[in-house]
Amino acid sequence: MEKKAILDRIEDGQVAVLLVDYYEEEWNVSATLLPKDSQEGASLLVTIENQKIIHIQLDEAAQYISKERITKKMSQLKKQTKSKFKKK
Repeated sequence: MEKKAILDRIEDGQVAVLLVDYYEEEWNVSATLLPKDSQEGASLLVTIENQKIIHIQLDEAAQYISKERITKKMSQLKKQTKSKFKKK
């Protein structure tokens, strides 16, 4: 069964903590199973069989969508010139 996941963190360079599926269930796997260019926050697709993650790959489409969304928000923030807070 293939599910979406997020690479939450890597502990001690050995254990990868993944947040799997909509409910963000925490799974610990060997960091050696991660794709080569994986970084914290990466969108992944994981294959689970018999309650075990057997394959992990980068979800490039989800990565692209997230990057575009963040770029758009950053652009909007940079366009704002006035502060909503009054100076004393």
